[in-house]
Amino acid sequence: MKRILCTILALCLLLPTLFSCGSDPASTEGTTVTTKDDTVTTAPPADTTTVRVGLLSGTTGMGAAKMRKDGDPRYHFTPYSVPDALLSDLIAGRVDLATLPTNAAAKLYNKTGGNIRMLALNTLGVLHVLDRTGSIHSLDDLAGKTVYVPMAGQNPEYIFRHILEKNGLTGSVTVKTDISDADALASALLADSGEYADVQIIVLPEPKVTVTEMQAKQKGISCTDAIDLTVEWNKVESAPIPQGCLVARKDFLEAHPAAVNEFLAAYKDSIEYMTAPENLEAAAALLVEFEIIPKAPIAKAALPECSIAYLDGQEMKDSLTAFYAILYGFDPKSVGNTLPGNDFYYLP
Repeated sequence: MKRILCTILALCLLLPTLFSCGSDPASTEGTTVTTKDDTVTTAPPADTTTVRVGLLSGTTGMGAAKMRKDGDPRYHFTPYSVPDALLSDLIAGRVDLATLPTNAAAKLYNKTGGNIRMLALNTLGVLHVLDRTGSIHSLDDLAGKTVYVPMAGQNPEYIFRHILEKNGLTGSVTVKTDISDADALASALLADSGEYADVQIIVLPEPKVTVTEMQAKQKGISCTDAIDLTVEWNKVESAPIPQGCLVARKDFLEAHPAAVNEFLAAYKDSIEYMTAPENLEAAAALLVEFEIIPKAPIAKAALPECSIAYLDGQEMKDSLTAFYAILYGFDPKSVGNTLPGNDFYYLP
């Protein structure tokens, strides 16, 4: 009997040790650390969440090229050629972060009942007027002309119409948006006959401006970059043109703030790499590798003109609130009929 009792007692003493051996890999607790002075602390657990990022084609997706090349397994990038597909995946929760036109972000905030947060700006003014007539040298020269603008209902249309209005040209310039795709519009400009024969003056964003100019040169077509619309905007407005941005779903941001902040730090580094003059050749090669721009000479020529930038915090908010107020005053539909609330802006 004594032997049985001793055995039971020994097992009781061993049980706590047995169950404490090793660590539970699925545990959400922090790591216990003993310092030199024997103070025991618990380090917070690392957030190893995979951040799913949707990248819209064009300038808004350029800044992440270095991150994509680095291949950090925490970040999964998916390129999108059209905004609608990206917006749908973001709303459905298939994407956590996304690069978007800034007015599309405001519309989505209103459409989702506030489930979108503005993290950073990534693109400033990139719009230009391209001309095949040889007669356009200033905004005043557009009077009596027809100008085709891509991306109906998005930033290019609203920005161009606002500039016309500020210069008293609204009634004298015919703006057409029926060729909404920028690539199709560029092709129409370079067509010599057929249904697009009247497409002689268009608005395009970089890098499509540089691509179109080079294609025109190869075809022996006279096509000039007649007007830099960023310059014209700055003549009538003190706020810059924040055209592209990075947003997050509110629910994802609230669940994984550390992962988002780590992403933003890496994203800023990536943008600084892509915009540093000394990295031009390597950065241009990345744009070709990820099929953002077709050829290295075009990428090298276009990249410095693409206004890639990183603005966050209060600077981001100040730029956007001024810009949204301008768009709202011009057409409330441009931002979803209501200006975004203060909670829209992520100010960590």
